[in-house]
Amino acid sequence: MALDDLPRPRLIPPAVEPPDAPLPYFHALWKLLDNPIEAWPRAVYEEPFYQRGDERQTFLYACDPAMLKDILLDKVEAFPKDWMFDRVTRPRRGSGPTTSPP
Repeated sequence: MALDDLPRPRLIPPAVEPPDAPLPYFHALWKLLDNPIEAWPRAVYEEPFYQRGDERQTFLYACDPAMLKDILLDKVEAFPKDWMFDRVTRPRRGSGPTTSPP
């Protein structure tokens, strides 16, 4: 029997199981500080964008590729970034060869 004939295990990467509804404020805040992706509601994965918030603050989750291009490249000055953007986009630990500045 050749190696090509053997069944290959199906590799499934680890994933976050998103909550069906937005988490209560303090629960979401705790998750945001620990691992922000765990606080994203299911709609973030299913819709081009998702907005939630109250009188204190508003969150806009942009997932549509064209919208992301506008926010991150084409119209960057129109979309100021806050601490959460920096928290989500910076490397987890230190700086490696792929994350250090040139």
